[in-house]
Amino acid sequence: MSWDYNDPDIERVVEIYQGLRSTYEYNGAPDPAGRVVYEKDSKSFVWNALERKIKLGFIASSDHRSTHMSFAAVYAKNIDRESVFEALRARRTYAATDKILLDFSIAKHIILKSAIKK
Repeated sequence: MSWDYNDPDIERVVEIYQGLRSTYEYNGAPDPAGRVVYEKDSKSFVWNALERKIKLGFIASSDHRSTHMSFAAVYAKNIDRESVFEALRARRTYAATDKILLDFSIAKHIILKSAIKK
């Protein structure tokens, strides 16, 4: 896979890290689990997309063999399917490989506070 072709109408969010596998950030990027990925002449890393000025939202994920290694969130205006997909299309996402705190405010008014707790 490479970023030579991108359809911005459908390719808006990318998985930058996957707990069982590794990071897709850039070739040789450090991994929280101590792994480093090197792929000769690969154009598939997220930085390759960003160099091409492709706008992306990021997620990180875990699975049944790598729980609590990575986290993803989306800011949706409502908790329903349509709002979640609208938020994904708008790239209101974030990814982390550690516990995170999101503090979202406008003009000193707290709108949202969330935290991933142990």
